Amino acid sequence: MRAKRISLMGFVIFVCLFVPATGFAELRVVATLPVLADIARQVGGRHVTVQALAKGTEDPHYVIPRPSLIAAVSRADLFVELGLQFELW
Repeated sequence: MRAKRISLMGFVIFVCLFVPATGFAELRVVATLPVLADIARQVGGRHVTVQALAKGTEDPHYVIPRPSLIAAVSRADLFVELGLQFELW
């Protein structure tokens, strides 16, 4: 069975419609690129903690999946990626 991925727009709709404003647990979001991490921060605001796997100065094609990055991905509640086989994740 193929793992389902949630799109950024799907995440926004989910947050707006199904999650009440009070009692909202902070989500851990991991994004592959800094630009995606910034979008997640703008959408989630104070309700999310966001980590980008690649730095802005790195070529995303050549980011080596270090153990610390893999651990961050495994602890994440939401994983945001560009797709199109752009990243190694």
